[in-house]
Amino acid sequence: MLIEITSPALLILGALRLEGKTHLLGVTLQYPPIQLFAQPAMALKVTGARADEARRQAEAFYDHHALEGGAEIEIELAIPNHVGLGSGPMLGLSVAQAISWAHGLSFGHRPLLAQLLDYEPRHASFIYAFDQGGLLLVEAEASPGSFGAIRRRHAIEHPTDSAWAFNFVFPKTPPGTPPTLEEDRLQALLAAAPRLDDEASRKANEQLWDAAGGDDILSFANALMAIQSLNAEASPSLTDEEQSILDVMREGGALAYGRTATGMGLFGLTKGSKPSIELRRKLQNHIGLSGGTVMATIADNAGARHTIKEETLADRSLRDT
Repeated sequence: MLIEITSPALLILGALRLEGKTHLLGVTLQYPPIQLFAQPAMALKVTGARADEARRQAEAFYDHHALEGGAEIEIELAIPNHVGLGSGPMLGLSVAQAISWAHGLSFGHRPLLAQLLDYEPRHASFIYAFDQGGLLLVEAEASPGSFGAIRRRHAIEHPTDSAWAFNFVFPKTPPGTPPTLEEDRLQALLAAAPRLDDEASRKANEQLWDAAGGDDILSFANALMAIQSLNAEASPSLTDEEQSILDVMREGGALAYGRTATGMGLFGLTKGSKPSIELRRKLQNHIGLSGGTVMATIADNAGARHTIKEETLADRSLRDT
């Protein structure tokens, strides 16, 4: 038997200071996903995309439990590092769930999995994205060994012709980029949050949630741009190339646009499938075939999903050949 786990990505939209506490706003996305397969084994074996990071997370989990035996994990798809979509935390939670299943442990309590991976309160948004998805406002402060609560959640769901699409450009990663860039930028975002204007945070937050509930993408986009402006202190200056890509997004009809708060990805929000396709065409023409990856996705409202199958990893390999 094996388990298949598919996990979403999380785009942190910014930090907000509400009622004297720091909160993180984020939207869970269907793509790029994590997809992995795992089965019990005599020792730990990890292969596939981001295998080194997955092994590090797996070893941390084994250290907590002092487990005997192991698990064989094949990672079919992984969220790229550096782009600002939660690659590390979402992969760690996926790996912990897989190992828990392989050893007959409880694997449905996602906050417990996070505690066993030494995740901290700043990672709470990723836990809830993994657990249930959606547009999330989460407390980023909590006592040691616990995680802040979800303050608000909304499912963003539309037919294809009116879907809220997040269009991305993932530039090529420059040589020498630290593997911890996403975590470093998350910590910088939270370090600057206590200096945010409380009233401006409150107004932008209320506008965003009213817009999400009222299906008003223009008001949502305006609130999102205001939140990005609030968090500008924590963000490195845009390069000329980043600015040129955002200019293409703006001129191509993106209602909101910017760089991901915790990475190097660039995004633009559009409504409907046709505007998204047209914007991606313009972006691809701008960066060229070797300038990075262009893609689009919509919100995920389910979180991670798993299926237990009556087959083995060897069966999968034979079927795929």
